[in-house]
Amino acid sequence: MNLPFKEEYNQLVTPFVEGKPRIVVGDDMIARIHKLVQAIIERKKGEAHHKIDYNNEYKRFYTGLLGEAALEQFLGIKIIDWSVGDSSAFNEADMKKSGLDIGIKTVEEWKFPIIHKQVKRPELINVRLDDNTVVFFGYASMTTLKNNQDDKFILSPLLKARNTKTGFYGFSELIQITDFEHLKKIYQA
Repeated sequence: MNLPFKEEYNQLVTPFVEGKPRIVVGDDMIARIHKLVQAIIERKKGEAHHKIDYNNEYKRFYTGLLGEAALEQFLGIKIIDWSVGDSSAFNEADMKKSGLDIGIKTVEEWKFPIIHKQVKRPELINVRLDDNTVVFFGYASMTTLKNNQDDKFILSPLLKARNTKTGFYGFSELIQITDFEHLKKIYQA
């Protein structure tokens, strides 16, 4: 396995995994996620930016939805939008259904989350360990996101060239969340 950021990951992520919730998503939910990802990709084939950025789309959508499913389970709330449509209709906070303007970033192990350079909202940060297991690292405030960015963590040259996104590395500054009420308090503070 090619690990381009192994040294940085071991320094910036690995030390902070201990004590974080490890969430295993059940097989029924995994099957629903697979079906949704297939439907999303089929629908998006005609969108211009998906024609350019088709690399690993299945894995990317699956990883994102797995993270949302894990947080649904952990927080005891509904997060996943099961509808399929044009991308422009889905450019909103993942936690909007719950009344919070918070996104969810889930990234494969050994990679860094990709965020907007111009931070729009706080994010919940997850790392996907395998096809059904996620580690929930915590809450990243807008300040934390703004102060812990580096373009070197973007693997895709096409994405890097757009200059709109960057890599996030501030795992040491994430706030561990215990439940949905705690998340609401942190968000409103």
